[in-house]
Amino acid sequence: MKILHNIRFYKLLLISLVVIPLTSWQLSEPALKKLANEICSLNKKTDLPPGRNIYLILPNQGCEGCITSAEQYTQDNYNNPHIYYVFTRINSVKLLRLILTNKVFYSKHILLDTANKITYPDDNMKIYPMVAFGDKGKISRIEYQSPASDGLKDIDAYLSQSTIQKSSKL
Repeated sequence: MKILHNIRFYKLLLISLVVIPLTSWQLSEPALKKLANEICSLNKKTDLPPGRNIYLILPNQGCEGCITSAEQYTQDNYNNPHIYYVFTRINSVKLLRLILTNKVFYSKHILLDTANKITYPDDNMKIYPMVAFGDKGKISRIEYQSPASDGLKDIDAYLSQSTIQKSSKL
């Protein structure tokens, strides 16, 4: 009986690891456009920049290890001119500034969503950092930094697909 229970658990786990990431990649054009508009409103621009850009969206609460990894990625790469970091559902701006340090917090690539305008296209994934891939002024796809997928790793691969190279650290 216990073996049968374990088999069911592993089947459910396998299905969730396969299905959840796939659903996040198959987003509708209106959902991607809505996200682009929300990012633009934070950046006080009417359109996204024309080149390849990344928007790493970090919720203040959710998967602790996933968010910590994304915060560390932000601290290590905040000066990359092709990556924007959007912090949403912020509990305390002061605490966020302490976590990031002043140098990172006041970077022109840090965007604060204090009004919680950013909505996740997939409500089940809102506990994870979201990576939105921008190209030619549009969001082309979304991935997540979660136990099931490594969206942060995909950032480097995406940027290296063109002539864009990561900036060296200051």
